[in-house]
Amino acid sequence: MFQPYSSASHLAVNIVLNNFLVILLNRNMMIKYF
Repeated sequence: MFQPYSSASHLAVNIVLNNFLVILLNRNMMIKYF
């Protein structure tokens, strides 16, 4: 059974988590180098 709402919400959660991880990594790199 196809559920577009649940797949769309999963995709949004994945995007938010990926952006959060990237921001954390960038912040750690900036703290290390600066």
